[in-house]
Amino acid sequence: MSSILKQFANGDLMMERPSNTSPEYKQALAVMVAIKAKLLAMLNDEGKVIFEEFLEAKAELEHINGIDDFIDGYSLGLMMTVEAFTTSKRH
Repeated sequence: MSSILKQFANGDLMMERPSNTSPEYKQALAVMVAIKAKLLAMLNDEGKVIFEEFLEAKAELEHINGIDDFIDGYSLGLMMTVEAFTTSKRH
């Protein structure tokens, strides 16, 4: 059984968030889509298959790193909260 943080990071628990709709995100996505189209136009069929395999492997690595980053950030936030409560000076 995986940890609750891993389940949460994978979206296996509630709390789904909407997709990013910021102008910066939309701009970066448009650039990426345009570059992908240019690359695919340059490749033969075998190259296209290899490129798609590369993109799938890259997406898997980003997913794994995203989960690790989420867990690290969540843990850091909890440690900061504990420190704030245990070191706060009450007047």
